[in-house]
Formats: sequence, structure tokens, C-alpha cells
Amino acid sequence: MLARAGSQLLIAVSIIASSQAIAAVQSAPSTDSSEVLAKVGSHEITERQVDSRLKLQLYNARKAVIDEMVDDYLLQQAAAKQKLSVADYLKRETEDKAASEINEAAARNFYDQNKDKLPALKTAGSFDKIKERLLAALRAQKANQKRAELLTDLRKQANVESFLEPPRMAVAAGDHPSLGPANAPVTLVEFGDFQCPFCRAAESTIKAVRLKYGDRVRLVYADFPLSFHNHSMDTANAARCAGDPGQVLAVS
Repeated sequence: MLARAGSQLLIAVSIIASSQAIAAVQSAPSTDSSEVLAKVGSHEITERQVDSRLKLQLYNARKAVIDEMVDDYLLQQAAAKQKLSVADYLKRETEDKAASEINEAAARNFYDQNKDKLPALKTAGSFDKIKERLLAALRAQKANQKRAELLTDLRKQANVESFLEPPRMAVAAGDHPSLGPANAPVTLVEFGDFQCPFCRAAESTIKAVRLKYGDRVRLVYADFPLSFHNHSMDTANAARCAGDPGQVLAVS
């Protein structure tokens, strides 16, 4: 059964686990002593429950602010070395370079290749009618690309390190099918849907992990049939039955 499970999507464990934890918090009775922030009849919603639900959001917000502050500092340092303001440095490295690469010939080539594919170009008319708008759009896109490349290079040169720990929570393996020793230092829990095309696409990643780390990783497969796949639940049930000792599965 695990061989079949290996073709399933390695759905982000943190996201699924977060959803399960949220559901558990919502359904569990209030037993902690934290401040009650709201009530629905006799049901209490506590500060601890609210904070648990906000963990992932808080992490994402902190990460975004850290990234912004790191980028700002790197740009300030790089601009100072060139004796330029940050605005002038960015203009030189992004807008000016984009303008030099995206000339009228490049814009016309883009138009000719996509005029029958992109709805906006189909209804725009001739190239001459939209030349200026197309040039502006393509240059803006290229400038954003140049900015991303610039910041990537600056980060590499500065050896940026982040010590922000992502939220983690325990995921109970239970009686889910597994491969690898129970005492492996790392347990990888895969949430999969037998009908999901993205699950199949993850097969090579799972195989590569098992091949590289061997018995140091235990793979646990958890069924996660999605409601919009008509046969996912039936297939998951059939796979579980096929995995039971002494059972014979008849497929019609």
C-alpha cells in the first residue's frame, strides 16, 4: 500500500497540522486558566485558544517584516558604497537596466508572439496603438525581476541568516501505514489523495528523500481525500482494506 501511497502529494504538513490543531482547539472544552475573550452561550473562547490560532499568521507577519528590514538595510549599504541615494541606486539597477533591455523591438516581438494568445492583446488593436502601454508594462515587469535578482545577490554577499523559528506542532502518526524504523530520527508525515494529480507529481521527491536518507527517515502516509474528487474516499477505503492482514480485495 505504501508503494501506492508514494505517488501522493506531500501536502505541506504544517498547513494540514495547523488546520487539525485549529479544529481540535475549537472542539475541545476550555480547561485552561487564560482570560476568556468571548462566549457563545456557555462555550468560552480564551486568549490561549485565540493565540494558538494566530501562531502561523504571526510567523508570516514577522517573516515579512524581517525580509523588508533586511532588504532595506542591504539596499542602504549598497547605495552608500556607490555614493548614491537608495532611490537613485534602485533606479540605476532596475528601471534603467529594464529600459535598456526592453526596447521597441523587444516589445514588438512580444506582441507578435502573443497577440493571438492573450485576450488583452487580441482586443487592443495594432502594435502602434498599444506600443507605449506595452513598453511600460514590460519594463515594469523586467524592473521587478531585476530588483528580485539584485536582492538575491546582495543577500548572498552579506550572508544573511534568519533565526525566526516557524511554528511547529506534533502530528500523531497513530496507526497510519508507514515505512522505516519507528525510532528513526525524522518522521515524515505525508497527507495524500489518491485522485490528486499533484500527489503523483510528488512521487519523485518522496523517493529521493527515502533514497538519500534511508533508515534515518520514517515515512507515514495519512489519507486526506479531497471532497471535490469523486472517488478519493472510496479509493482510500479500498487501500486501507487491501492493507489489512489476510484480506482479499476484489476490484470490479
